[in-house]
Formats: sequence, structure tokens, C-alpha cells
Amino acid sequence: MQDLDKKNNTIKDLEKIEVKKISNLRKTIAKQMSIAKAIIPDVTLMEEFNMNKVVDLRQDLKSQNPTSTIKLTYLAFVAKALVKLLIKFPIFNSTFDDQKDEIIIKKYINLGIAVDTDDGLIVPNIKDTDSLNIWKIAESIQDLSQRTRDKKLVYKDINDGTFTLSNWGTFGVSYGTPVIYFPQVAILGMGLMKLKPIVLEDGNIGKAYMLPLSLSFDHRIIDGGIASRFLNAFKDLFNNPSNLIE
Repeated sequence: MQDLDKKNNTIKDLEKIEVKKISNLRKTIAKQMSIAKAIIPDVTLMEEFNMNKVVDLRQDLKSQNPTSTIKLTYLAFVAKALVKLLIKFPIFNSTFDDQKDEIIIKKYINLGIAVDTDDGLIVPNIKDTDSLNIWKIAESIQDLSQRTRDKKLVYKDINDGTFTLSNWGTFGVSYGTPVIYFPQVAILGMGLMKLKPIVLEDGNIGKAYMLPLSLSFDHRIIDGGIASRFLNAFKDLFNNPSNLIE
């Protein structure tokens, strides 16, 4: 009788839970994240940036190309700015071999774009992003995102990324602490752009579209000083966005 009661209780307990096997993709993602958190002593810096001039430029470009099927998103502007800064600060476009005590700086930029899917987060990358103008970057983001969700990626699409850009602003979130995509040494998180009141230089109150960015980096090879300069350098690019469409 006691054994029967125990069995019945076990059945009732099992009815209160659901056990789900994870996919091979989720297993790979979990392994990658575990390695990154176990090995990399990461630090995250956060800042927000005035995007008013980018907003105006984007509207002008869209007006000049009303029939274009390319979605010129703010993600594309951030990606283009990021590529310019990776050229200026090459340490962020590298990997670190702690067995040989060597930093391997990549002379090419394959920018990874994190894409949310039903199967988990997948990071295809745009090959030679530094050779593309902003329209081509926007088109590549659009193409990779669609093929990722349609499960039509090929191996080269996800292989050999050098830096990752993650956009959680699409989910209404401002800041976060993104996990570095090992063996890369840094990752940039893009939050939700919001219209906010700001104090102008003359002391009056104005308004601006403010974009939050979060930069996580490997503190073994990147110090806070250079990481701060890297993140703050977005300000000049967003204040002079014509440099992003050269």
C-alpha cells in the first residue's frame, strides 16, 4: 500500500512539470556560452548617444530612394559606425590565444549579427563588412536575417566572424550585459532608441532620440581606458553621420 501511494505521488509530481529535450543547436549555443563565461573575465560599459542627426539623414536617404526594397535600419547605421571603429581600434577585432600568450588581430572584418529564432540565437556574419557601404550592409543584414529564420544558412555564413552586434532594442530593452561570442574578444549590444528630454548647451531643455549601447570586452587583453575611448567614439560618428555613407 505504501509503495502504491509513493508511486501515485510520483505520477502526480510528474504531472506538474514538463521535460523537454534541447535541440542540437541549443546544445551548441549552451556550450559556447559556458566556455565564454568560464574563460573570459568580461566587463561591460554602457552609454547612450544622441541620434538626431542620424534620424534626419536616414529620412533623407529614404526619401531619395522611395522605391528601394532595402530596409535602411538604425542597426545598419550602428553596424557601419562599428566597422569604422574596428578599423581604428583593431584590438577589438581579434582573438586571444592564452596558451601561446598571443593576440591574433584580424585584418578583415566579418561582422556577426545576432538573430533571434525559434531554435535560439544564431550569429551569421557579413563577410568583409569593411568593404561595404551602408546600403550593402543594410541589404546583407536583411538577407542574413531572413535566411537565418528560413533555416537556409550555409556553413560559411556562420564561420569566421570577428565581432558581434546584438540588437535587443527590437524587444523593447535598453541595456544589457551581452556575452562575448567566444573566441571573439568583444561584443556590442544595441538597445531601444527613445525620444527623451535633454539639456542643451545653452541650458535650455530640448529633445533627442537617444540610443543606448552596451560594450562587453575581454579584460585580459582590453583595458577600461581603450574600451571607454572605443565606446565614446560613436558620439563623433553619430554627430557627423555623413561619414557613414561615404
